Amino acid sequence: MKLAIIFALIASPAVAAPVCGPTDQVSAALTSKYGEVASFSGLTKQNNLMTIWINPETGAWTAIISDAAGKSCMASNGEAGSIIEHTPSGDPT
Repeated sequence: MKLAIIFALIASPAVAAPVCGPTDQVSAALTSKYGEVASFSGLTKQNNLMTIWINPETGAWTAIISDAAGKSCMASNGEAGSIIEHTPSGDPT
């Protein structure tokens, strides 16, 4: 139930406090509830993992920051996202 409340807050654009939960549960909810797939990840300067999740059909996206202790927090979310394909030379297609 707690996770359902967390993700109800994600849908609200007026959320001021961080929305956090266990990394495995956050990942599962983004996939099952929102149809998003992890599309990019990289280490932040604070040594946390930033992952961008995107729904390839709707363009909805979520940026998640995860720490080594297994806690993930939503950093931002939005719409009209797209994955930019690149050629082997690095040029966008």
